[in-house]
Amino acid sequence: MIQKKPGARRKARELAVQALYQYDVGNMKKEELENKDWMEKNPIIEKAYSYFKEILAGCLQNLELLDDNIKEFATKYDFKEIMPIDRAILRMGAYLILFEKTTPAVILINEAVEIAKSFSGTDAHKFINGVLDGIKAKLIQKGERTSHE
Repeated sequence: MIQKKPGARRKARELAVQALYQYDVGNMKKEELENKDWMEKNPIIEKAYSYFKEILAGCLQNLELLDDNIKEFATKYDFKEIMPIDRAILRMGAYLILFEKTTPAVILINEAVEIAKSFSGTDAHKFINGVLDGIKAKLIQKGERTSHE
């Protein structure tokens, strides 16, 4: 089976996860993360760049809110014990579910799960799916998302 290369939006989400990881463990500043020098050179990056910047800025501006939502549903772990790459994926996914209302939450969760399968440990995608699904369910209960998306 031929594996399809990720599109621009998926690539932007992957780059956002990588940048959030660097922010978390490398103490890099937003301006450094937005600099394209650390990104691989290819045409998809150019298409993905503005969406990447939007996700990164939104995550960094809402970090406390994102972390609070993640902590609410990651009850088996102390937040700081969650692997940094998993925290980055969760932050990106939580941001998109909370703020990107034009894309169905189920698609956003699936994107985060697929990114986790590529970037994280063996069963991390199951944990990430559970946490993000909890956030989605809370939003449905509050009427901020619909159950059929």
